[in-house]
Amino acid sequence: MSNGYVLGTPRLFSKYAYDWWWHHFYATNPKTGEERGFFLEFFVMNPSLNTPGPQFFPKTPCYVMVKCGCWPTPHCPRGKQINAFFPISALTASTDCLDLRIGPDISTTETRLTGCVEVERGYAKSRARLFSDSGRMSWDLRVKKKTSFDPGYATRGISRFVNLFDMFWYVKGTDAEYQGWIECDGQRFITRYATSYGYQDKNWGRSFTDPWLWLSCHCVKTHDGRVIRGASLVVGGTHPTVLHNAWFSDKHLLVFWHRPRHEPIVFNFTKPWTFGGETQWSVHKGRDRLTWRISCTREDTTLDIVVWCDHKSLINIHYEDPRGHIEFPKLFNGGYGRGTLTVNKTMTFLLERCGCEFGQV
Repeated sequence: MSNGYVLGTPRLFSKYAYDWWWHHFYATNPKTGEERGFFLEFFVMNPSLNTPGPQFFPKTPCYVMVKCGCWPTPHCPRGKQINAFFPISALTASTDCLDLRIGPDISTTETRLTGCVEVERGYAKSRARLFSDSGRMSWDLRVKKKTSFDPGYATRGISRFVNLFDMFWYVKGTDAEYQGWIECDGQRFITRYATSYGYQDKNWGRSFTDPWLWLSCHCVKTHDGRVIRGASLVVGGTHPTVLHNAWFSDKHLLVFWHRPRHEPIVFNFTKPWTFGGETQWSVHKGRDRLTWRISCTREDTTLDIVVWCDHKSLINIHYEDPRGHIEFPKLFNGGYGRGTLTVNKTMTFLLERCGCEFGQV
């Protein structure tokens, strides 16, 4: 074990760099039957500075952050977002595989997550806490990741060596499954592989894409409501930034696994020789909901996606960039999106429990 992390090392990004691993899944309170969508994120900011303790704006930020919480439900109408901070010295990580350890209590590998964090009321709602809620969360979870989405050369080799993109993305679990328990302010929730409908990805770089758009769904159903085991959808993109310049517009990375053990439908603008296709998209803020519309077209395939999520089911999720700027004061994030996906204007699938996100400077 050594201080550092698996991809996007300080050698590549020098002073300004971040790296994060995101997980989300659904769990049920066995006493009340309530289902909640939970998220866990492990975020490393400017590790090469290695300050004695967590450092915040107006100085260059430097810390390890554990972000955990849940999306709003009738039983938890505000949701929860806890941001707990540690010095870089509290982090050890394998250079060969995903094996993060933060202090004595938090461990993250490809197959298991364990940990506990707490933010007291007096320390919440401050810039130094990135506007955290107060509360306590703990978890012990097993993970299975059935399929992944690797954008290809855009995340490795010369592209990574020269930092071609300012934000890199790799989806390790388009249909991750979780089993175990998570406890939120004294309430324990149980998750099981078959009904967790989970997801796990990784981002790293030196700034964020703007606009910021993301959709994921591991609860895909036929038109008559039957869950398709192994089906999943993930979409990310809009205006990728290359060497500090937005040379591309209306570009997305998209993968739709609609038949288990079959090849997915992929739109990948970084591989033009695979007929990456054309994309049209919009996000509309209505009175009661946000609506995402994405249409991807190439010679042999058309995908039309419509996802909506009620405002009351979204949280305003908080991040700062490696220079300490909060670029998205309104970055909306949710886990209860629902909608439809239509292939070639004829075959329609239902989408439920969608992860969804949008922000624009």
